Amino acid sequence: MVNRTSQPESRCDVLIVGAGLTGLSAAWHLRGSDTSVRLIEATSSVGGLTKTCEEQGFHFDRTGHLLHLRDNSIKQWIVDDLFKGKLLHIDRVSRVWSSGVYTRYPFQANTYGLPKEVAHECIEGYLQILQHPSKKEVRTAEDFIYAHFGRGFAKHFMIPYNKKFWGVHPKYMTAEWGQRFVPIPKKEDVLAGAEPNPDRKLGYNSSFFYPAQGAGEIAERICTTLPVGAVEFDVALRSISLEEKIAVLSTGERVRYQHLISTIPLPELVRSIQKPSFILEKNSKLLKWRSLKYLDIALNVPARQEYHWCYVPSSSIPFYRVGIYSNLSSLHAPKRKSSLYVELASSHYNEKVLPKVLQGLKEMRLIASDADVQFVSPKLIKYAYVIYDRNHAKVVPAIQKILARNGIYSTGRWGAWNYSSMEDALIMGRDTAHKILNT
Repeated sequence: MVNRTSQPESRCDVLIVGAGLTGLSAAWHLRGSDTSVRLIEATSSVGGLTKTCEEQGFHFDRTGHLLHLRDNSIKQWIVDDLFKGKLLHIDRVSRVWSSGVYTRYPFQANTYGLPKEVAHECIEGYLQILQHPSKKEVRTAEDFIYAHFGRGFAKHFMIPYNKKFWGVHPKYMTAEWGQRFVPIPKKEDVLAGAEPNPDRKLGYNSSFFYPAQGAGEIAERICTTLPVGAVEFDVALRSISLEEKIAVLSTGERVRYQHLISTIPLPELVRSIQKPSFILEKNSKLLKWRSLKYLDIALNVPARQEYHWCYVPSSSIPFYRVGIYSNLSSLHAPKRKSSLYVELASSHYNEKVLPKVLQGLKEMRLIASDADVQFVSPKLIKYAYVIYDRNHAKVVPAIQKILARNGIYSTGRWGAWNYSSMEDALIMGRDTAHKILNT
């Protein structure tokens, strides 16, 4: 930890706020240049939301964090250079629990195993939309769902699941929500999925990389490649003067910067600005998001299902997704035990919810009885998912434009205010560093 409280004012070319994947990536890509860089982190460890924590011998990420790689330079950096090729490369095993049965993911291409009337309704609705495409303009997420999947798939999975996931009905979200992360099958995929054992790996996450020690190991390894003391822990951003380009830190120090890379949530960044303009403040108040309450659950028995995670659209079960950490890596739980995460549909949690959660886990045959549970640890992520409502496409660029004019790059999943992956975070950090070096 670097102590700078004795320095009332200092200067640097680049001040990076937040040592999550984006901030670390930016610092890494700026290393070795003539640019002076400071990286501050409000907590005592790196990783942001990509951390792995230990509790009573069990290891938990902050729910599912998997590394899907498309960018060759990022793959070279992380897989080959950082991990020397020793990252686990895992083929996805994912399920959907609906109508009292398990089916393969994605639901829209795997109707085999569903009750016959449900499967028929889904496939017929899909074929009808192919034969008679809707003439309605696709504006909302609900429009997107009906236009691509038909009424059956919408009814039995797409609408109820996304309502639980986002906390709002898809009709209040824009179509931008699904363009990358929702697998859109072809006709042959849907028809093949009605038969046993279809061998079709659809979606961006059909395989992924994962560190044996947990997702947090990625940030920790990047940190070790930075100069000693590069990350200033337990130092937060208190305020910013846009005109003077001065950041005041929680230590009381004033830092005069040329460029500021912020990876903290966009509303928090705007709140830190001294005397923000009316437009900046107004647009910031229009940003919407949902918090996530989830449970880390330690089981004193081996995992009773083989999958890595499962989607749960049913409104009768209080969670929308459950994942099994110990199926990703055996190091996540003591021998003959296992660890889970359960993402709740409501951001509110109390002891009355737990019996309903345990009942859902029994229905899904993840536990046989309450005695399987060693402990339950509730957790909260304040900023979990950006809501792509009708304001999003207007207000985010407007805020970013004002910030950019003042030397501030608000980037990363929460700085850019988007729904993105771990790889995207690394890419955004890299691209921001390159932009600064090329100015």
